[in-house]
Amino acid sequence: MSVTDFVTASKREGEGERDLTPTPFTPQNPPRRTPPMENIPLPDVGSTLTHIAGLSPTAQLAAIAALTVVFGLLVWTRRPIPGPDAGTVVKALELTAQSQAETAASMATIARTVEGVAEDVRAVAEDLRSLTHAVLTERKEVA
Repeated sequence: MSVTDFVTASKREGEGERDLTPTPFTPQNPPRRTPPMENIPLPDVGSTLTHIAGLSPTAQLAAIAALTVVFGLLVWTRRPIPGPDAGTVVKALELTAQSQAETAASMATIARTVEGVAEDVRAVAEDLRSLTHAVLTERKEVA
């Protein structure tokens, strides 16, 4: 489907504003996958040179310059991206170790607080048991 076919079809379907709400992905409507950069087909060099040879000398120079720019961009975008230097990695590891130590200390404080609350709950439960026992024995004596 060419671009003009798509535009014409979308104008025919919509006859106005199109609904741009996203549709959820289902087995019948899977997400589109873009092809990876490694699978980009290269153009036929022979036919490209034949077409360039039929141009005027000025157009040939412009075409060669354009192809050089495209090839340069292709090489530039496929270069390996440099990673962080060793100093940055060491600093990140130091910060990670420091944050883990702080997290461990705060978790120990939280654990002590939880133990204190658990002791308070145990004491309240014991008081409740003794009060319940006292109320039940008093009722038995009255009856």
